[in-house]
Amino acid sequence: MKLASIQYRLLAVIVFSSLCVVMVGALSIVSLGRLSASFKEFTNSHMPVVRSTQQALLSLEDASANVGFALAGDTTTNVEDTRLFEAKYNQAILQFEMFVSALTWGSETKEFHALDGGIMHSAWERSGYHDAYTIPAAHGKALEAAKDMRPHINEFVTKSQQIFAMKKKIVRLTAEDERKETRELQKQVQLLAADMRTHKESVTQALQAFVAENDAVVDAELKQQEQLTTSVYAIIASIIGLNVLFSMLFGLYYSRKMILIPLQKLTHVVNDISTGKLDAKIDPKLVESKDEIGDLARAFDRTVVSLKLAMREKEQAGPADAPPIEKTT
Repeated sequence: MKLASIQYRLLAVIVFSSLCVVMVGALSIVSLGRLSASFKEFTNSHMPVVRSTQQALLSLEDASANVGFALAGDTTTNVEDTRLFEAKYNQAILQFEMFVSALTWGSETKEFHALDGGIMHSAWERSGYHDAYTIPAAHGKALEAAKDMRPHINEFVTKSQQIFAMKKKIVRLTAEDERKETRELQKQVQLLAADMRTHKESVTQALQAFVAENDAVVDAELKQQEQLTTSVYAIIASIIGLNVLFSMLFGLYYSRKMILIPLQKLTHVVNDISTGKLDAKIDPKLVESKDEIGDLARAFDRTVVSLKLAMREKEQAGPADAPPIEKTT
């Protein structure tokens, strides 16, 4: 088969269209891959925030529960019981403050490393949280909510420490049967406990506000990702549609130029010759063509030449072969 064959040319058109489709597919895969990577990166950066917030809430509840256990008269019959609850409280409140500080300043920032002279960061590393959590710093309203939490945390810690100190004193006075002073201290403890619960609720509300602001950021990011994904899909669909349209138009143009128009020219020449126009000629470009149309044109040309010769021979032989005219009397 000749390289100039129409079949080769049509095959080249098909291959070109296929390559365009493959390129569009590759572009689609790359674009979607980037979107997926971007979404995964965003998810990976936000998940530590969610987990850290949950840990902070659990630690706050644990700290509050240990204060409550210490306040319960039937659970603390000696100072050692109160000290045990105080130790558990200190551990829980330290964990709470570590997570709140990391959520506020970010676990990898200089501010967090230098907080409280580096004590907070040292405790963070000793607890193994630096390997499990990489928390980004808060921004905007989330940062404001985190900062608003700090005064309430300080008051909560102060009231809790006072409660434990008074509770230990109450236990000692109870053992010494100092009822009057014990009753006075118990009243003070109840007031401190009420005040502590108020600050605890304020801390919880501030933490919930922090969560709400982070959720708003997440929702905005997800919406942006969705819009970007929709735009990418629209662009890909447009490119595919344009590629299909271009392939169709190019195929029609090529078929018309290389097949239909040459065939129409050959048909026109044949029709002219059939009506007696022996001077009709086939387009030299068609005859010189190297493809199947050229083969057909040359065959037509040979046929036309043969037909012209036959018709001319017939015309020349016509008068000699005509029958004699009879004379009438």
